[in-house]
Amino acid sequence: MIDACPELGGFNPQTKTFDVREIGSKRLLPEVNPAALEAVYEILREYSPDELEAAKFGELYGREVAIRTGLGQERRRETQGKWYEIICKYKDSSTPQKGTAEEVQALLEGQCTGWFPGGSDSIYDFLYKVALSSYDSFGHRNITKMLVFTTGRYNIPRIMMCLGEGGDIKMILGIDGDDCRVEPCMTGVLHERIGELSKGQDKLETIHTIENIDEICAKQQKGEDLSLRDIMMLWFGADSSVGESYFWKNGGIATLQSVRGERNFVEDVKTIVDQRGLAIDKLGELILDRYIDQAEKLKAFFYDRGVFFTRDKRYQKHYGIDRLDIYRNLYGYGADSSCMDVINGLIKDGKGVELFREYKRFAEPLVKEMGGEFDDMFGDGRLVAGDSMEKEELYWGVEADFSKLAEEARAKKCLPGFIEFISLVKPPLGEFDINEFVSDLLSTEDTNIKIMRQLVGQFNNLKHVGLTSYSDQLIIWRLCELYEQIEHYQDERLADVLSKRHDDEFWHGMPGSLGEYVRAIRAGIIRPPHGPVR
Repeated sequence: MIDACPELGGFNPQTKTFDVREIGSKRLLPEVNPAALEAVYEILREYSPDELEAAKFGELYGREVAIRTGLGQERRRETQGKWYEIICKYKDSSTPQKGTAEEVQALLEGQCTGWFPGGSDSIYDFLYKVALSSYDSFGHRNITKMLVFTTGRYNIPRIMMCLGEGGDIKMILGIDGDDCRVEPCMTGVLHERIGELSKGQDKLETIHTIENIDEICAKQQKGEDLSLRDIMMLWFGADSSVGESYFWKNGGIATLQSVRGERNFVEDVKTIVDQRGLAIDKLGELILDRYIDQAEKLKAFFYDRGVFFTRDKRYQKHYGIDRLDIYRNLYGYGADSSCMDVINGLIKDGKGVELFREYKRFAEPLVKEMGGEFDDMFGDGRLVAGDSMEKEELYWGVEADFSKLAEEARAKKCLPGFIEFISLVKPPLGEFDINEFVSDLLSTEDTNIKIMRQLVGQFNNLKHVGLTSYSDQLIIWRLCELYEQIEHYQDERLADVLSKRHDDEFWHGMPGSLGEYVRAIRAGIIRPPHGPVR
């Protein structure tokens, strides 16, 4: 009889027998029921040799187990019972007391639940391993309480629920199937008890949410169309980071990811908007908060409806800041409008002077759209677009009258920005003659020394848009006339830059302290500092 026990498979409550164990099966052996074994022994003692030869141990033992444990189908229909609460006690941070395991074993012994086949030792090992390896974020032991629900006169265990110190659920076991599911007739009892736990309502809401996801999954598998309510639940009603984590980890997350994997998030969002499932601004908030990785795909869609993702810090943190978005959002130039589109819009709207007030916003993206490169060799971010705008690979799509823009810049006192913009971008100037522009600047009585310094410092860039060496000489001459005294570091740096331009004949007789300082540098009398001219 003892030799027959290892040949037992799973218990079949319908036939009240144990199936024959399959060869090579890794299934745990059923728990031994001593009372049932004793009864089978007494029966076999009365058998004749022929009867013993024909006896089927699985049938005899299964019948006696059913009689004593109530696992027969007729006794499993009983749903009335009570909960037993067992406090898990520990000697130290990871060592459970033997008494806890024994208390649980006394309740489960011989009942064939399949929960702890090894008796009290397996219960002890289970508690020890969990306590040793698993702590929550507050440092609590993983399992501190075990709740067992039993039914009927024989106290048949039907549900076991393990709780953490904070009241969170760590494990739920039933007696239905090899995976110990809770029987359908017991779910009401389970949910009622869960509702009594700490944050019980949140736990029940998690269960309800996952049930909804299961229904949506079933619809999808049948090829049925999802309703607006289904779509909203799928993307914005179900959040695996909220609620009771146990239910999410034990199937909820897998089902949710499976259903979402078959859907197109962008199209579902558009459906919600079209069917007015949520207010557009509230929906935008949810996307930025929970689906920031999808925000770029929906940026233009929401932009057209008055919701600007690019203003939000969450979007900016994830995708970076595009400094032209302020114009796209403020003037409605389009969420995906290029730098050239924005510039054309500003010029058309009579706001072209913004190019020079905020030239740093425009220069880099514009040069890159033209096919140029960004050069940070000088530390302050110089932009270059090659040696000449005549190169075919450089594209220019801005409709600009630079003569008119120059007048606007002068009227708005933005000439330094105008010059800087041209020197960095090196655009085709059309009919605008930069040499005439410089000549006009030099002829005015109120010539600005800062602008002269700027023209001198940017000569190597401005020559690519037509500024001649002759104009450069005129600028230098006028600058030397205006300079009264060399006082600061930047004055010395300017002199050093100028000393490398033109020949001694040009510098001979150059007026002012600046001309004198340059001649001293060229003669080796003064050793100038090094650095950029500002």
